[in-house]
Amino acid sequence: MGHGISKISVISQKSNSSSLRNLQIKKPKEKNTGKLAKKNPIDEKLFSLRTTGHRHYSTGNLDQAMISYRKALDTVHGSQQDASKDVHIQCDIYLDMFSTCYKSQQYHQAMEFCCKAKDLADKCQDKYRLARCYDCQGAVKRKQHDYSEALAQYSKALELKLQVLGANHLGVAYTYHGKGHVYFSQYQYQDALAMYEKSLEIRMKILLNNNLPYSYSNFQFGDINFSSKSYNDAMLTYQRYFNIRINILGINKIGQAAPSFQTDSDMVKQNLRESPPIHRNPLFHKLEVLGNTLLHIVACYQAIGNVHWARCNYDEALQLMKKALNIRLEILGSSHLQIASSFHSIANVYWKQEKYQDALHMYQTSLKVKIGLLGEDSIKHIDTLNAMGNIYRLQLKYTKALEKYQSSLDIASKNCSHSLYSASTYHAMGHIYIDQRRIKEALEMYQKGLDIIIDILGQQNLHVADLYFCIGDCYSRQLHFDQAQKIHRKSLHLKLEILGKKNLNVAYSYSGIADVYYHQHQYEDAITMYKNALDLYMELLGEDKIEIAKCYQKLAQIQWKLEKDHEALLLHKKSIAMTSKLLGDTTSYAADSYHAMGDIYYSKAKYDDALTLYQKALDIRLNLYGNDNLPAADSYYSIGDVYYSKRLYSNAIHIYEKCLQIQLTISGQDNLQVCHTFYAIGDAYYAEDNYEKALSMYQTASAIGLTLYGNDDIFTADLYHCIANAFQQLSEYNKAVAMLESSLTIKLKILGYRHLDVAYTYYCLGENYFLQYQYDKAVQVYEKCLEIRLDQLGKKNLHVAYTFCQLGEVFLKQDKYMEALEMYQKSLNIKLVLLGDSNLHVAYSYFGNGNVYLKQEKYHDALLMYQNSLDIRLSILGQDDLTVANSYYAVGNVYLKQHRYDDAISMHQLALKIRISITGKKSQAVASCYHGLATSYKRLNQPEESLSLYQKSLQIRLELLGISDIQVANSYNGIGDVYEMQIKFDDALSAYQKALNIILNIYDKGHSKVLILYQKIGRLHEKLQNYDRVAAINQTIEHLQLQSNQQSLSISRASSSYSIMSLIESQGNVLLRLACTQVLASYSSLVSLS
Repeated sequence: MGHGISKISVISQKSNSSSLRNLQIKKPKEKNTGKLAKKNPIDEKLFSLRTTGHRHYSTGNLDQAMISYRKALDTVHGSQQDASKDVHIQCDIYLDMFSTCYKSQQYHQAMEFCCKAKDLADKCQDKYRLARCYDCQGAVKRKQHDYSEALAQYSKALELKLQVLGANHLGVAYTYHGKGHVYFSQYQYQDALAMYEKSLEIRMKILLNNNLPYSYSNFQFGDINFSSKSYNDAMLTYQRYFNIRINILGINKIGQAAPSFQTDSDMVKQNLRESPPIHRNPLFHKLEVLGNTLLHIVACYQAIGNVHWARCNYDEALQLMKKALNIRLEILGSSHLQIASSFHSIANVYWKQEKYQDALHMYQTSLKVKIGLLGEDSIKHIDTLNAMGNIYRLQLKYTKALEKYQSSLDIASKNCSHSLYSASTYHAMGHIYIDQRRIKEALEMYQKGLDIIIDILGQQNLHVADLYFCIGDCYSRQLHFDQAQKIHRKSLHLKLEILGKKNLNVAYSYSGIADVYYHQHQYEDAITMYKNALDLYMELLGEDKIEIAKCYQKLAQIQWKLEKDHEALLLHKKSIAMTSKLLGDTTSYAADSYHAMGDIYYSKAKYDDALTLYQKALDIRLNLYGNDNLPAADSYYSIGDVYYSKRLYSNAIHIYEKCLQIQLTISGQDNLQVCHTFYAIGDAYYAEDNYEKALSMYQTASAIGLTLYGNDDIFTADLYHCIANAFQQLSEYNKAVAMLESSLTIKLKILGYRHLDVAYTYYCLGENYFLQYQYDKAVQVYEKCLEIRLDQLGKKNLHVAYTFCQLGEVFLKQDKYMEALEMYQKSLNIKLVLLGDSNLHVAYSYFGNGNVYLKQEKYHDALLMYQNSLDIRLSILGQDDLTVANSYYAVGNVYLKQHRYDDAISMHQLALKIRISITGKKSQAVASCYHGLATSYKRLNQPEESLSLYQKSLQIRLELLGISDIQVANSYNGIGDVYEMQIKFDDALSAYQKALNIILNIYDKGHSKVLILYQKIGRLHEKLQNYDRVAAINQTIEHLQLQSNQQSLSISRASSSYSIMSLIESQGNVLLRLACTQVLASYSSLVSLS
């Protein structure tokens, strides 16, 4: 609205109202220049020059206004009138010149003219003019952000005016209004409102409601409401202001004065090239009558347009802002600050519409106008430079964005290094570092901005609340959730205190707090906060707005986490429909929703659907931002996950490396996402059995993570998981368990026992105990995991199903077949309800059931389960997949047990072919196929072929697993069997002994595998006629069998006892025969129980 310092003097010369005549009575030393002009040619000339200056001032021709005032000043200096009279006139002219410089933002020169006026007012002891000088100084100090000094100057002015003019005077109202501006600039809206209300109260006592000063107050009330995001109140207040202006001008005059907006850009460009001289302007004579009122109408268009912009009504905002621009161009020409302001506002709309090039063009035009008027180093450029930086940031052109922000800081440092302009720039730079995921640097920028604002404005203002919000976001991204929650609450408290409950800023804080709850897996609390935010958005903005669409996205993510996939997909589709209606189909918001929907399908193992959606998101992001951008990197990462899950590891590595290249280019190495990508590449290399590269990737990821977060942090706990995984893959299970226990200690301390992350750590511990054959410990930690997951997620949840499945695996290894089958069936039932019949997770449960039936020698049931699993896997994954190979392998094992050796060989060969094509010739899976084939050939009495295959299996297992693994023992056992068939008893004995040595380090001595090997060794010694050794072995077997729990004796042990019964009888070993009879009794009881 401008400063308006000259308003009182101008009105005193033109108005005939009684109230203004009273003003002249209270200023006996000020003489009526209009009356003097009739008596004295000098006075008449001064009156003419100042009137011309006022007219130029009102129409924005500030250079011409200054020329007129200088001529008036020269006239006074050249006159020989009464000295006291000259002092008064000179003081007024200097104040006119101050107003002109102030309006053109030449504050230093304005202050010089104010000081000259003040010296003259002191000289003639004119308290009223001295008070006006204090008003002027307060106005400049406000613009320079020296708010305490501004208030001090206004307070001096107010004290003098109350002495001279009394309490109920327009001059007093003006000073209250100025103080209101200072409080408004400090975001102290309640104090500002109090000052504006005092000003309005005085004006209403003196003037009618429909008058210009009254309308000014309404405009300021609107500004307060707008700045505090009370947009409904702002709209009503601006409309009241507009109506007053309309009533003053008359509706017909507005129609004449406001030409309809033309969308032809050529017309705008022509106006920008050269506006008509003021004396040729068709509105010039109207302006002479209306003064500055028409431009105030235009300001109202602009203000109402800003409200529509804030409420996401972009078409309505653009229409009003362009209308304001055209009127300003017609009245003021292209070279004026109000023109720059219009271009800036239009650019803001394009920004929100994601029309970034159009926005950038408008900002550049605005900046060009301002530079032409104010020079290169005006602080007025900072907002536009920062806005241009924001556009470059949204285009992911971070270097260009930082250049603009640095230009802002350079200008701020030349004018005032410790200023709010610097704070706003640091704030903007923090956003760039957030986008680059350089959280530490972002936090530094936000803190710099916060320190400046607190130093200048104190704690109680919205800028502080906004920066608290940003700092809370940083803590959340660093996984410091308690700190994040605390600082978000601090921000919310400030906003509630300043703005009340019904405000958009409050809604933003609710959303921020909800984000933290989401990351803490406190989903119900998150839903409550998101709904609080959503209710406010809908109440304050109406439906179909971007903020509401974003809220639907976040609620969708929670529904997904709660396994409510259908509800999540509906919310994402609702968000996409809303953003498409507002901004078109290819927006960043749509890309985010497509990506999130891809996550849902990915979690359900519907990889083709997930891949389609991830690709759709990627295409939009590449189209919006080009090749090198972090959202595209996120898409690549997720696409890599799909390939990984489809066992296409080479493809996964290729895509992950694309992601990593972008991340390293933009964010540098010390970055959380970079850490995760290294880890993902490590996983892919591991899946290819390329353990050396996998380990390298894991170590790099761990080093980055520890650098970022140190040793006592929730992320550190996650890093311990990474290290544990690496140890687990290298079969260093003790080290893996140690890492997981360290992780568990941190998580229990920070998250508490009932947290899902704690459950996951128990789950991983169970895996490692399982791999170490410590089955009791595995059951213990799996049951803890299950307890937490049932408590937090309920029975119908995939993670609960996975835990049941793992318990089934352990019980199977413990030969607890009924318990194993129960666990597998529970897992299968949950998966069928949640995922349907044709799903890879369902296939896995069928596979587990098949394993149990195989152990129970229910071969028909086992074959049925394995075939179900194979059919699902083939339909989803096709022939060339490792899980398909696993199913072929398992079917082959059933055929082996059914003595269908040719069929078994056929299945194992299919499995072998797939495994070699995917993993290469040296993998555990390939070794298992060789072992299965060797067993079939052994049963077909083809010892040479069998021995060759067993040796291939052994060679791979020794290389990959070392000498102490159960699989190596199995290979030695098979080789021993073949040597025995070939009557190579010494070689057989050596192989059996190697197998026994390994197994004794893994299982209890009473385990069936141990007993069977003792029996085989005893049989060989019998054949070699080493009867002393046979007797010793028989005694060992008897002792172990008597110590063993009969219920734990396996079916395989019993069947082995049948095979050696005749040998024992031939030697007359009564004790051993008795032991074998006990084994058979145990077997019979087990069968009857089943």
